[in-house]
Amino acid sequence: MSDFSGAAGPDLAPPPYRVLFSVGDPSGDVHAARVAAELKRRRSDIYLFGFGGPRMASAGVVLSHDNRGCSAIGVLESLRLVPRMHRILAALRQILHTTPPDLVVLVDYGVFNLRLAVTAKSVGVPVLYYIPPGCWARDMLRVTERVARWTDHVATPFPWSAGLLTRAGAHATFVGHPLLDGVESQPSREEARHRVGLGGDERGLAILPGSRGHEIRHILPLMLRAAALARGQRPELVPLVSHAPGSDRVPLQRAASKLLPEARFVESTADLLRASDVGLVKSGTITLEAALAGLPMVVTYAASPVAALQWHLHAARRVKYIAIPNILADREVVPERYGAQGRPPDLAREVLALYDDPARREAVRSDYAGLAAQLGQPGASRAVADLVEAMLDQAQRARTAGNARSRQASVADPWRR
Repeated sequence: MSDFSGAAGPDLAPPPYRVLFSVGDPSGDVHAARVAAELKRRRSDIYLFGFGGPRMASAGVVLSHDNRGCSAIGVLESLRLVPRMHRILAALRQILHTTPPDLVVLVDYGVFNLRLAVTAKSVGVPVLYYIPPGCWARDMLRVTERVARWTDHVATPFPWSAGLLTRAGAHATFVGHPLLDGVESQPSREEARHRVGLGGDERGLAILPGSRGHEIRHILPLMLRAAALARGQRPELVPLVSHAPGSDRVPLQRAASKLLPEARFVESTADLLRASDVGLVKSGTITLEAALAGLPMVVTYAASPVAALQWHLHAARRVKYIAIPNILADREVVPERYGAQGRPPDLAREVLALYDDPARREAVRSDYAGLAAQLGQPGASRAVADLVEAMLDQAQRARTAGNARSRQASVADPWRR
């Protein structure tokens, strides 16, 4: 395993700044990697390490623990991860106690990261939380109060979240949404169509089921069946299935071979979203990414019977919308169909209703443009890197002042030596 403590060899001085990252899911890996790359670009006197994913590693973060397979939704799926997550949390806490870093940066992953924040604060390590849990909601007061209590600064992608956090006593900054950082580099529709192999008369039907194991098991078959029904009526629709880079394609291919052999697999999400005319998208951050790419979509979700029962008993009455564009607008900008209203015929019907109505698709895109205006400007990664540097400088000044006071006290009272 790589050395992640930041300790130097016998002939090397330790780097002056050590930053511990804790990032538990794939989307957080992307956002944290952009911050890490920005920090590495700016300065050489910084050592980034901790819990994260492959994109963070590529950006120069030394991983103590890999987060692949650490993301789950629902009680049953989460319980399977408990032993592993307990070990990772214990190891990170040990680092905080024995070789505390200069700063802890947490990204999303609230249940785990809030526990780590408590430990960091208890040993005097400052905490920056980027994308705090529940920040997309406008009424997550209980979580907001916990975040405010156990952090030194919060960088949030939604303006109302910054207001809630400030009122709860946090130092909070609205940095804009990190997905905006990638909008300017998106390919043109023509480039994307060429890359995914669409011919002149073919039209793309994007299928984005997610990359977690339970999503491949439960959401992908649902989407493939719906796509097969839609393709049966509109043969020009080509199903383009999202395949996360580095993930195992075998389960996807196995499902497609049985349900939709015509499916093509695409690794680049940007190409997939820009090339397609309509999409079937699972709920979550990807719905916002699809909206920023201008893709009209139908949003759905599916889970194991146990997780579905949990949703029905505890969340269904409290959650108004599951698609982020609908949450932002507080109305149904895109159709979301799940549970008893999200069976394959229902999804196929909604897909075709969007596909067959150009005016409706343009209305959806117009709504997207209005929503994007709520998310600030590109540059979230740079803004978070600014906060990291400011907090490191503040910690350094505090440490220098403390050392100076200690020296003065020692001179004034030689018996303290």
